[in-house]
Amino acid sequence: MPPKFPGSPQITAEEPEQAGSRRDPEERPVEAPPEHQEKLLDKTLADSFPTSDPPSTVQDASYDSALQDRRKALLEKLIQNFPADTWLAISIDDQRVVGVGTSSQEAEEKAKQDGHLKLWLIQVPEDAPNENPNKAA
Repeated sequence: MPPKFPGSPQITAEEPEQAGSRRDPEERPVEAPPEHQEKLLDKTLADSFPTSDPPSTVQDASYDSALQDRRKALLEKLIQNFPADTWLAISIDDQRVVGVGTSSQEAEEKAKQDGHLKLWLIQVPEDAPNENPNKAA
């Protein structure tokens, strides 16, 4: 093996990577979802090197699936006290209902009157579980 000089690559095309070095993102163990996301980004960057632009996102189906599950559970909790076809304005910051109406515009207007500008507007579906079906909008 030729001697290494300052500035020369650690691994040349003729040398295999050293297994267990933990420099390769595929070999780095992770325990928490944020570490997993970082590992996937490192892997994407390593696989696309050299490039001029890094990727803007890394797709991780399990992370997206968990996020969708949490969002669905939150939605079910928020809409359970409202009758079907009611429109709800949900604060993105507070994740709570901040406006209710018979139309999306009415729910949005009520929320904005109370100072909520970052909103998520949804309509309670017909088949939504409802704990209090007699509650007025």
